[in-house]
This record gives sequence, C-alpha cells and structure tokens, in this order.
Amino acid sequence: MKEKAKPPSSRLTSTTPTTPPGTSTATASPTPKSSAPSGPAASERIQKTPTATATASGTASRPAAPPASTPAARNNSPGALDQTSTQAPPPTPPSPTPTATASWTATKTKTATAAWIRARPTPTTDGFCDGPASVAGACIANNDPTATADRDGDGLPDRLDAAPDNPDADGDGLCDGGNTVDGVCVRGEDLNNNGILDAGESNPARSDSDCDGLSDVEELAAGTDRTNPDSDGDGIIDGVELGSAGSTDPACSGAGQDLDPTTTTDPLNADGDGDGIPDGQEDGNNNGRVDAGELDPNDRSDGDDDVVRDACAAENLVPLRAIVSSTANIQMLVTARPSTAFAARGAVVVGAGEVGVFGYDDDSRVGFIAVRVTGVGNNAVANEAGVRDAINSVAAVNGPLTQTVRTWDGFAAVLASYGQGGGVGARARLNAITAALVPGAIGPFDTANDPVEGG
Repeated sequence: MKEKAKPPSSRLTSTTPTTPPGTSTATASPTPKSSAPSGPAASERIQKTPTATATASGTASRPAAPPASTPAARNNSPGALDQTSTQAPPPTPPSPTPTATASWTATKTKTATAAWIRARPTPTTDGFCDGPASVAGACIANNDPTATADRDGDGLPDRLDAAPDNPDADGDGLCDGGNTVDGVCVRGEDLNNNGILDAGESNPARSDSDCDGLSDVEELAAGTDRTNPDSDGDGIIDGVELGSAGSTDPACSGAGQDLDPTTTTDPLNADGDGDGIPDGQEDGNNNGRVDAGELDPNDRSDGDDDVVRDACAAENLVPLRAIVSSTANIQMLVTARPSTAFAARGAVVVGAGEVGVFGYDDDSRVGFIAVRVTGVGNNAVANEAGVRDAINSVAAVNGPLTQTVRTWDGFAAVLASYGQGGGVGARARLNAITAALVPGAIGPFDTANDPVEGG
C-alpha cells in the first residue's frame, strides 16, 4: 500500500504483557509502515515486564534486526553487563513491576555521540572530607571518630551503612563492606566502603544481585560474576547452568531455575562440549533441559553436521552487546557490529536509583529507552493503553495498530504500533518519552546536536 509523504514522524511500537508483565516496545518511522513491529522477540526473551524503547533513524529504512537464534540444545554460559555476545538473549526473571519499552524513529536526523554519566553524591562543603584521608584540592582529613565509626565491623562506616548493627544485611554470607567479620561473613559487597554500588560490586541489600538463581556467595565460590547473570555470555544464565532451584532473593524469586538440575553445564565456558556451537544455541530456550528439537550442550557428536554448524556456529552469528541494569532488572541486546555501535549507552535514573537503560547509535541513527513502569491494570491490554496514554501526552499518536500475542515463555502481551508527529529532534523526543513514562526520570540523551529536519 502506498502512502503520501509526511513530515518527519514516528512510528511507535509497543509490547505490553499481562501479569506477570512482559515487554512493551515502541518504534517510530518517518512514514507509517506495516502493522507488525520489527524485532520484539529479543526484548521478550530478556524480560517479562512492560518496557519502553525509543529509536531514531536518519533514513526511511529501519536497521536490520539480529537474526533469531536457531533452536539447538542446552547452554552453559551466562552473559555479561555491556558484553559482546553472539548468542540469543537470556530471559530476564519475572518481575512484580511492569516495564515499558518505547522506540522512536525520525528520518534524516543528524546526531552526535551522546554521553551520560550518573552523578554521585557529593561531600558536604565544610572543607572536611567524609573520611580520615585528605583529598588534594577538595578537602582535608576528618579525624572526627563519628565519621569512621563502624559498630558491626564490616568496614562500611555507620553513617553510610543501612544496617549499622548487622554486618551481613541480606544474609548471603558476604559482609556489607570490605571487611571480614569472623564467624559471620567474608568481605565482599561494598568493597571500597563508600556507600555506593560501584561497577563490579554486589548489592549489600540483595542476596542475588544479578538475579541469576545463584546467591552472591555461591557465585564467589563458583568464580562467576555476581553482577552479570550470564558470566560466559552464551545465553544461559549462571543459575540454570549450575542446576539452581531458583533464586531465593525476594526481588527476583524463582529466577534462574534449571528445569533439569540432573544435568549441568559450565557457566564459564560458552561451548562446553567443544562442538563449535555455543551452549545457548544448543539449548534454544535456555531452560537447562534438552527439549524436542534441541541439541545437547554436553554432547559433542550432535553438532557434527555441516548444516547445523553453519546455522549455529558462533562465527556465523551476529554479535550482540548486552546493556543491563541489574537494579531495574532490565537487559536490552543491540548489535555489536561494528564495535562502535551504540557507543552512547547506560542507565536511566530517577534520583539515585536506576529505572532502566538507554542507547544511541550514530551510524544507524537509532536510539532506544527501556524503563520500568507501574502497570495501570492487571492485563496486557490495560497496560498497553497506559503506555499509549503516556506517549500521547508527549505528542499525539495516530493510527494505532494492536495485536494480542503470547511471549516465547507463555505470557499474554500486546504488540502496538502508533504514528507520532515530528517537528522535534529524535533525542529530545526520546527524553520527553522517558519523562512521560517515568516521572522524575533524567533524560539520558544529549541534545546539544539534535537537529530537526522537515519541520
């Protein structure tokens, strides 16, 4: 069907699941396309809550989506935060809070690399440092004993410790700070004792920081990454690879359950049987069980076939990069080819807390946001309507197209596509959609070079 040319506009596609929530995806293009949104499967495989994704494009064509993974057999290795992976995305554990994903595409939009850095709490301005060491040009040492008092001995000063009388607040066997408390816990979560969850540190308030089915202390023993649910990046999260019965962390209860705990794979080896096919491609649904039509990641012989190898071998797969917020329990996969793709990426925040992730690619002029939102109802249709209302508050949507579907793991969802007027830079539009979906969220996109073409 032919359509008349229109000013730069957006085509927004949203996927909103029912309880437990799934994924909301929105895509905008300069002119209305078909009723079917492109590539929702990747989002659905990585989270079970409504989300919002935004996409900006400088050409009328949409960027090609990574090919769907070929069903194979069970996988043994997990994926890492912002890590290049050639496997299908691991499913994100169910979350009690819905998310929304909005995608927005504008034509002929010129872009510049957007950089975003989360601000950290600043010290008081009395000239004294928060701790006993001086910082050149900033403050002098504070020898006030109350500044470094640590009643529970975990290394985290009481003034920064949410549980100053309990060295192991989450009960996972790792002390909240950088000290070991004999007979109670070993050092291990806020290692630099600064009261901030830094890169590589596990959460003192969460027993399973990355929601992979293994507690932080179990990951310490296994040598896996406590902040990355898929340490080897093969598409199967660590708990499934090691036979977990599911996470006991209330924030992600049941996540990472292995449906066949009698067999395990190596969470630090993406191809456990050495057949050239990643474990996550062999275990196509990444559930830890060899189902009908899958290969066995522990059986080298079943991959000894030229057709299977050509379809599933790592060198023939499109490399993917995971952009993850463990706090918001959201993971988005984007192409990692070329290596500079989606160079601008990071977390979306409200105050000091992460609520989602964002990314922008200069070459394809595509950007996205994926944020956690509160559902307005108890089913996918109601949640999609809520997402649409929020986006409509930014700029009127038109020509809505919806389709009720089920996600790969059985949750009801709604795929929705809307048109939206232009007249604004792509990144500015993404910032506005972010604020509409999550009031108080900081717009992550740099709009310093965000031209508007076509009116």
